[in-house]
Formats: sequence, structure tokens, C-alpha cells
Amino acid sequence: MGGIPLGPVLASAISIIYVNHPESKINLNSYLNLFADDAKVHYFFQVVRLSLHDAQLLLDDPRNAGMKVIHLMRDPRGSLNSRWSLYWCLSPECRDSETVCRQQLADLKLVPELEGSYPSRYKFVLYEDLSLRPDKVVRELWRFLNLKPNRRTLALLARNTKTPSTQPYSTLRNSPCHTFSWRKKLNYTMLTKVQEKCKDVIWGLGMRLFASEEEYRNLSVSVMLKEGPSPACMEAELEGAGGGSFVGVAREGQFDLHI
Repeated sequence: MGGIPLGPVLASAISIIYVNHPESKINLNSYLNLFADDAKVHYFFQVVRLSLHDAQLLLDDPRNAGMKVIHLMRDPRGSLNSRWSLYWCLSPECRDSETVCRQQLADLKLVPELEGSYPSRYKFVLYEDLSLRPDKVVRELWRFLNLKPNRRTLALLARNTKTPSTQPYSTLRNSPCHTFSWRKKLNYTMLTKVQEKCKDVIWGLGMRLFASEEEYRNLSVSVMLKEGPSPACMEAELEGAGGGSFVGVAREGQFDLHI
């Protein structure tokens, strides 16, 4: 997720297991059932790029009655910009904007159905909300999981969301600054190509579709339509951003399965 590691942040009596799907080629349902009978420990699985349809199958399975799903989704302009900087992200499912956004749009269309069918077991989280308001969103996630935060967790959250790092796999980030850093790296030509393929997803997530290069380069114009001013770190860079070339880093959406 880049910057806010949900596993460690939610961890107290939780065992965290990371699964990269679909590359892992595992039977995820069978894998989950290995841990289903252990009532003493909360298991937290971070599953990258699992389709919401597959997550729905897991929720529908009566063997997974104790499982909860946290569905994290990010503006595809940010997630694609991040993936393009990763040497191993070569498949169309990982880096092609049309392929990625076709899947994301299918996921978005399923969100209302799962929220209605599993209100206590499925939760949609917007990456940008989590990054800009980590304390509020993480507390909501604790309530969703029927867990209580502790001092260690809150200290970890504060440290991990306010500490800069340039490493793509680091859990340390200055989250408000990092969330929209793609605007200073992704050039306008590439932006328009991604927006053309992903406009329904971008709009569905409540994000702004930039209509001109001038608007895009004006960092005081918020990406989030429901949000107020841009983060202070971006406002402070307005003068220096004028002539820079805008193109690579952040992270992607994922599913967090909790049993």
C-alpha cells in the first residue's frame, strides 16, 4: 500500500501474511481454511490485485463465515505511476492502463452489492482517504474488525505516516505528500492517456479529471473533488513546480482479508 502498512498498524494479536495474487498461483480459499480454526489469533492477509469477484466468492463460502474483507483502492493515475517504476511489473494486468482500469471498474460496480450483502464483513477504503486522514480511517477499521487500538499501534501509525522514504517497498512515508506525488512525476501526455482509459474509474472514485495541462500543473487544484486545499507540502512546492517535467512512485490497491 505504500506508506501505511495496514498489517502492522492493525496488529496486536494479529498474525500477518502477505500474498501476491494472482502470481502466487495458490488456492487462496484452501490457504485461508488452514487458519480458520485458530480462534486465539486474528490472521491478516494482504492480497495484492485480487478481483472483487474473487473476494465475493470467498465471502459467499460458508467456511469463511468469520472472514472480513478490507478493500483498498487507489486513483489509477497514482497506482499505475508507481507500478511503472517496478522492474517486475511487466504483465498487462499489472501495468497496462486499459487492462488495469477494466478490472477496477468491474470491482467498483460490485462495491454497492457487497456493502449491502455483507455490511459487517466488507469495507471499502479509498487509499487517498487513508493517506490523508490515517488516524480517523484506521480507527474506523479497528471498529470494523471489533478490535481496540493500543499505544503501540498509534505510535506506529504516527511514525510510519510522517517519515519520508524513497524506497518503493518501505512502510515509511510522509503520507500527505506522497499520496499525490505522481502529479510531479507523470508527464501530461501520459496523464491524458491514462485518463482516457480510466475516466470512469477516476470519476467513480470521486477524483478530478484534469482538463488541461495548466490545471494539472497547478498543484493548488485538488485531485479529490470532495477534498479542500491540497496538502501543505504540495502548496509549498508551487513555485518550483512550474517548469518541471512531470513521470513513476506510490503503490496500488489491494484486499486485506481478516479471519
